[in-house]
Amino acid sequence: MMLYLDKRLPLPTISGSGFVLRPFCPLDAVSLQKHLNNKDVARDVTHIPYPYTIDHARAWVKAASRTAGKRSKRVDFVIDVDGEVAGSVAFINLDGHKAQVSMWVSPVYWRRGLATSALRHLVQFGFDALGLVRIYAYHYSENIKTRGVLEKAGFIYEGTHAKEWRKVLYGEVRLFDSSYYSIVKADMSVRSVVLSLATGADYAPIPALAVEMTRLLSNRGIAVHLENGPRSDLAISIGGDGMMMHTVTRYSEQGIPTLGINAGHLGFLTSADAGDLEMVVDRIATGSFSLERRMALGYRFRGQYHGPFANEVALRHPNGIATVAVLIGDEVLFDAVPADGVLVATATGSTAYNLSAGGPILMPESTNVVFNALYPTAVNLRPVVSEALNAGGTMTFRVVDSKHGHPLTICADSFTDVEGPRIGEEVVVMRHPQPLLFATFGQGSFKRALQTKMGLHT
Repeated sequence: MMLYLDKRLPLPTISGSGFVLRPFCPLDAVSLQKHLNNKDVARDVTHIPYPYTIDHARAWVKAASRTAGKRSKRVDFVIDVDGEVAGSVAFINLDGHKAQVSMWVSPVYWRRGLATSALRHLVQFGFDALGLVRIYAYHYSENIKTRGVLEKAGFIYEGTHAKEWRKVLYGEVRLFDSSYYSIVKADMSVRSVVLSLATGADYAPIPALAVEMTRLLSNRGIAVHLENGPRSDLAISIGGDGMMMHTVTRYSEQGIPTLGINAGHLGFLTSADAGDLEMVVDRIATGSFSLERRMALGYRFRGQYHGPFANEVALRHPNGIATVAVLIGDEVLFDAVPADGVLVATATGSTAYNLSAGGPILMPESTNVVFNALYPTAVNLRPVVSEALNAGGTMTFRVVDSKHGHPLTICADSFTDVEGPRIGEEVVVMRHPQPLLFATFGQGSFKRALQTKMGLHT
């Protein structure tokens, strides 16, 4: 098993928020034994014995290397919180361009976001310093905590291996399914871009912005095309969130990420403002941006599949009230929701139609969806957040009743407005198989838009 390293690489100390990642040292044995001698950790992590003795801990810190090299099979970091071994993150099964992740956090430090943050730092170290391209992980399918950590850190669900692991817990032999995830380093080299431009009276400055963007990119040796031109490495949407939705759904199916530049009033989905063109071009030219894979939705109606959609799938009565049953998988969530309509929104779309209907805001990296009713007549009805669609499940809207017997309207991302289900018919919503590819500069733009929308911007 070979890393892509020409010489021994001393493991660095990596600073996080409230912790550091560092190599193990002999003095860690006592703290390691204290935090790892835990039934909950032994249950969730393979190959950790329980009880975990001081002899186990001493042997481990003695064996853990403080360097990585060509023939390393694993790289281990302590998650150090105020000198305590709060947990560990590691690359194991190193094999050239790929490696597996292993991690644990002491229950004393749960619910702080520690595991997610540490894992993100480990992944970046693997990509930048070790030359890894593919990083993968698995967890017992019952361990939903680890699933949440992986998804928040940007890992993508790949599938489940049934009855893969045999483990003795509390004297009982049990077989566990394993859920597999991976994250792949994106090729950030950009040789050509395609511009997608909003039109209309609200966007009169955009042609001039496009000319300036073309000039700046061309000066950096990057070819610029308009839509329907040759295939490009990156799409740039200049406009508002509506244009961003249109662009990212169009180009993600071609494997092309989209970067949004806000030329409107408020951009939750865009990554920069129109006054930042020079900064944007510099970061594109140097590959200094991140690739986010976000969930998209699709729906099935009368045997036809439609998608992908970035924001939401909604049903609305054209001029009155409908009663809709809502199912998650085969289980009834609500058997009768009386409202003007219902919707299911992604995290990306939680700041759109869902927000205007009083629904919760989900952070962009969330893989949850939110069900919401539009102007319900049931005063105690509240939105519901679910992980079911990301895990391969479905959400079904079945029309129970409709004022005057009118069919409901299907509205998805505000681009479709078609006659939908009548009484007795249903629309089945699911995760679209192709994620939406967002090129971003982090969440700074999203947070500024959120502060402005909430009236909390200073």
